[in-house]
Amino acid sequence: MTGNQKELLARLLQEQISGLQQLVSTLQQEQHMLVTHDGTGLEAISAGKSAQINALQSLSEAFRQQLCNLCGSQDIDAQKAWLASNLSDDPDWQTWNQLARQSQQLNEQNGKLIEQSLQFQARQLAVLVPQEENKLYNATGFADFKPTLTRKRDIV
Repeated sequence: MTGNQKELLARLLQEQISGLQQLVSTLQQEQHMLVTHDGTGLEAISAGKSAQINALQSLSEAFRQQLCNLCGSQDIDAQKAWLASNLSDDPDWQTWNQLARQSQQLNEQNGKLIEQSLQFQARQLAVLVPQEENKLYNATGFADFKPTLTRKRDIV
């Protein structure tokens, strides 16, 4: 590996680490908003997260292209083998792996929190919105529709 190639790879790795640190911070903010049910900032967080992911994807592609040049192969297994033999002890590579795992875990946790929130909101909505009764078909094939609602209110 030439000095220029090594410097380029190190620079790309540092840029990815910086991007991953920002993404982890954003995911932690998102998680805080989800836990505290603060929906006002989620839209802005989501837009920022998307921009960060796009930037990381561009950096990842540049990194992958550099790996192709260094190991002489487009094969992912060959690239993994090259990384294992050349960067496995590099502290930056270890930091990158730790941040990638952390961002993946936070993203999965946030997805579960969003799913739970949506389920809760669906249950709340079902309580508040009256449901129609009798949407079943009778033996003749026609709907036995009665325009009554399950939620009845007494007039006092």
